[in-house]
Amino acid sequence: MIFRTMPRPDLEITWYRQNGVFNFTNSDNEPVTGVSAQTWEDYLDHIENLPSKVSGQVISPELITITDIPFEKVARFRQEIGERILQLCEISHDLPNADFMVGTPSFYDDTELPYNTLVKITNGQYKTNVRKWLLTPSEEGNFWPALTTQALQQPYSTQSLICADMIVAPSFLHEDTRHVQVSACWATPSFSHPNYQPPPDEERYTDAMIYAINQLFTAHSVQDLVVVDRTPPTTEIPPLNCIVQRKI
Repeated sequence: MIFRTMPRPDLEITWYRQNGVFNFTNSDNEPVTGVSAQTWEDYLDHIENLPSKVSGQVISPELITITDIPFEKVARFRQEIGERILQLCEISHDLPNADFMVGTPSFYDDTELPYNTLVKITNGQYKTNVRKWLLTPSEEGNFWPALTTQALQQPYSTQSLICADMIVAPSFLHEDTRHVQVSACWATPSFSHPNYQPPPDEERYTDAMIYAINQLFTAHSVQDLVVVDRTPPTTEIPPLNCIVQRKI
């Protein structure tokens, strides 16, 4: 298949077009583990089979804790989602050198709707790390968008993003950001028009991913990118997991 969008000539993309675990060592010699899964149960199975010596960041796809829960019903399953996070906290005690970046809704006392977030789980402790601000049509009305990009302006060498936020992130990333890690559910339908027939999903979403990658690397400090993906039930294409590095 011929794609309309080509990667920047200074980039090398390695695709992992299947579910499972893949590993990467970034340009600062830090280990990263991607765990791509279509369901919460499959994700847990992969996590429970990680070697005890695994270290560094272990990244999930976007909203991995609610693969069996429709967006419009998320608020009703607040307790069940919390129990899944606590289940991961228990598992993390056996993997004390790993930082789990987990895609999940996060609820707050003063909001009726959750945020689409990444929580960081380390040795039994967890905290919200990132909130998504660029919502898809299916998320609007079911999640609150983040109201600020302040988190991206912190002087961290590694920055985590959620799905489509990678398209607009270069305008906000701190100049010290060298590594970007994205949790995604990429092939999610966006805006439609009755007079427009989109291309087949493989072409459509791969083109969109390459475009987003090209945009992200306009931030000159970024040296590498890891995308950990899952696909929604609306498409049959495999996940668009990938590792992207600047060519030396």
